[in-house]
Amino acid sequence: MEHIEALGALLLRLFPDSGQVRRELRSHSKLRELDGDLPGAIAGRAQVVDAVVELLDARRLGLVFLDVLLGKEIYAGRHDEIRRVRALWVRAAEQATDASSGSSSTARQQVINHGTVGQQFNVAGNATINLSGGTMSTPSTAQGADSELPTIVILTALEVEYEAVRAHLTDPKEEVHPKGTIYEVAPYPAENPFCRLAIVEVGAGNRGAAVAAERAIQHFSPRFVFFVGVAGGLKDVKVGDVVLSTKVYGYEGGKEAEGGFRPRPVAFNTSAKLAERAKAVRRAHNRGKPDFRAFLGPIAAGEKVVANSKSETARLIKRVYGDALAVEMEGVGFLEAAHQSHAEALVVRGISDLLDGKSADDAEGSQERASENAAAMAFGVLEGLSSGLGPR
Repeated sequence: MEHIEALGALLLRLFPDSGQVRRELRSHSKLRELDGDLPGAIAGRAQVVDAVVELLDARRLGLVFLDVLLGKEIYAGRHDEIRRVRALWVRAAEQATDASSGSSSTARQQVINHGTVGQQFNVAGNATINLSGGTMSTPSTAQGADSELPTIVILTALEVEYEAVRAHLTDPKEEVHPKGTIYEVAPYPAENPFCRLAIVEVGAGNRGAAVAAERAIQHFSPRFVFFVGVAGGLKDVKVGDVVLSTKVYGYEGGKEAEGGFRPRPVAFNTSAKLAERAKAVRRAHNRGKPDFRAFLGPIAAGEKVVANSKSETARLIKRVYGDALAVEMEGVGFLEAAHQSHAEALVVRGISDLLDGKSADDAEGSQERASENAAAMAFGVLEGLSSGLGPR
């Protein structure tokens, strides 16, 4: 069967010896028992791999094993390949479910346990599997050509941010998630595209950003994920400038104690590859006399609109997160979801105010300007990544 052959071929490419296969099985509690059923130490690598695949299929543990591989940085260069094989195992599980005449079979339980019901998977760029209803559709020739491009997702919180990003696309088409989320998708750029770009407006707040990011990552399996929008400036920046994140602090975490609030800092880093590209784009942009300056540095995120530099929240951020250049409301939730999904991610923020005088700045169009500048920098990073983006 296709999913079994694909996993066997993948494991032979991943593991130079049978000992490494066994070590990966022992690293997870649900897989550990399989090691005792494998051939002895004198067995060759191919024999062990065949036995592993047969056991994973028989005991409905294939998705567990593939998720273990996706969770390890050592296999980061193979994540696209692992995801494609995972999609084949999802399809096989769904077909087994259909064969059981709609009963609550072990195969469906395996799919449910791994959070794949209600999602869609692209299988080798040829077909979309919709697991909300067990249907499979094959795209048109044009859609198939686009689906061979690597996907990049851009999330925004506000309409003004979304429109600034959308202005860079040509004739985007709607794509609706089984749970109702509406994305707009287009090849980018329109002529000689190097990626398929999906954009979505998710609303304000870290929790919503986390849910939306995880859903988009599961739906598209993107090469990179961006969050683009506006923020309040904390230090060094002016209205209209752009901050590209090195990391995002979550400033809300802590403990209310007798002596007052005691912060418990949380931070999530931008992926190294995107941080390096952002650094290069910042340098190139800042040469000469640009209309706005670009910065690379930390951002703080919480659940409050901070509109006064003397507020308790503003003082907390400056005291505990003194190197943060900007403050916003989605970045830490977004990056946490990206990290948990093993996706490379970057936050890009245009400065729309300096906390004090926020309403006056907004009334003068600062959010539009900041959104446009942030979108321009995000697409600058995207263009810089184009040479390393081959077909998935």
